[in-house]
Amino acid sequence: MTPSIITVQLRYFARLRETFARSQEAVSLQEPTLAALFDLLHARGGVWADELSGHRIVRIAINQEMHTSGDCTLKEGDEIALFPPVTGG
Repeated sequence: MTPSIITVQLRYFARLRETFARSQEAVSLQEPTLAALFDLLHARGGVWADELSGHRIVRIAINQEMHTSGDCTLKEGDEIALFPPVTGG
């Protein structure tokens, strides 16, 4: 069976929007998992690898619901929002 490719919509907020120089993009995945998405983004290198390397905290919302577990399966058209934790001062 041929794996199906899905396309998800990514939205970047706050520092990530500035660092990645974009507010959103569509990304196609051969493996429909959150881990595969992060691997793909991390493989871009540079600021992508730095921001998504694990030493920085990135919050994730999938279809406008906060995601707190380590991984999940994504579906065609899912919206994944990435943003840094809110800080105050």
